Amino acid sequence: MRSSLPVLGLVVFLIAQPCHAITIQIDYTYDTPGFFATQASRDRMSAAAVTLGDLLEDHLDAISPTGTDSWSAGFFHPSQGGLQTIPNLVVPEDTVIVYVGGRSLGGSKLAETNVGLAFASGSPEFQETANSRGQGVTVGAGASDFGPWGASISFSTTASWNFEAALPAAGQYDFYSAALHELGHALGFGTSDAWVTRVANQAFQGADSVAEFGAPVPLSAGGDHWASGTTSFGSQAAMNATIVSGLRRALSPLDLAALSDIGWQVDVSGLSTGDLNFDGLVDISDLVKVADAWLTPNLQGDANHDRRVDIGDVTFIAENWLNVVGPRQGSGLSSQPAVPEPSAIVLVACGLVGSLAFYHRGAGFCRKRRVTGARVPGAKHFEPCCQVLPRADHKG
Repeated sequence: MRSSLPVLGLVVFLIAQPCHAITIQIDYTYDTPGFFATQASRDRMSAAAVTLGDLLEDHLDAISPTGTDSWSAGFFHPSQGGLQTIPNLVVPEDTVIVYVGGRSLGGSKLAETNVGLAFASGSPEFQETANSRGQGVTVGAGASDFGPWGASISFSTTASWNFEAALPAAGQYDFYSAALHELGHALGFGTSDAWVTRVANQAFQGADSVAEFGAPVPLSAGGDHWASGTTSFGSQAAMNATIVSGLRRALSPLDLAALSDIGWQVDVSGLSTGDLNFDGLVDISDLVKVADAWLTPNLQGDANHDRRVDIGDVTFIAENWLNVVGPRQGSGLSSQPAVPEPSAIVLVACGLVGSLAFYHRGAGFCRKRRVTGARVPGAKHFEPCCQVLPRADHKG
């Protein structure tokens, strides 16, 4: 339920852009069935791209064919299947191009991702740029980074999708959550050589991920997802192999640690918005999440991502009160109704949190038990399937 605090005026929030954010450019050219015909579907796809791109601070070299330096971009057609090529595609610096579309995927599969191929000729420097974007060693057992020009993503045309900014209804699969998940694969999670070299004993061994998780991170049977039920900060990680209907899943610190392990420069500060329940608004319901986790190991109430639930989270929510953040839509300029000064909200919120925390320890909250395991009722899966292209090595 949204707060009905009095409207006192107008305030403008400006969220700073990262210095070298990566632009994930979404291209709908090959969406032949019109899966993205509605503005809402495109808005959610763009929101996911902005969310993830704004967390990355790498520099990717431009691919600019000229003279004898030429190449073809190869990718799996997102709607029809099979190899699609574009001769001498120009890819701007700090940009990753992702072709998206819809098609029937069969079974319980919601989506699949194929990393792009580069067929380059000309100078060694140009060939290296087309294949690694200036990111160093990206191929083979010594791979330590990933520099894609792009990818393609196919989304199921038969799934019941929620394309709205609001949370999904029962029985609907949240498209924003699925789009974030697949873009993670487009950036090398489970699909790059830098990932493969860090997998051993059915677990991911990347240093940042191990530090975040406290141990090597268990993987799914295919080795390209976290094992189902893997949590980070008390919530299901976005890169788990399954998604449950009726829920929204955000990027977690563990997901971003994996991207760091495969070479991306990640700014985790962008994860903090104050919208703990992902309903698009920072309000009283988020304070309830803080109260529910107050001074406990449950970090679902950690609004400012400092790894503890305390007064700092109350202050952070107060500073972002009634800020409409959408489903992690990234940066931008927005005008919102002004509310009482943050200090006043903190005082009120402290009383509320104290009362709720006391109630939590007395009568207690009625909690739903988190469902874990390889397969759960109502879940659909991001599963790998047989591969056709030589390095388009991930679907799902």
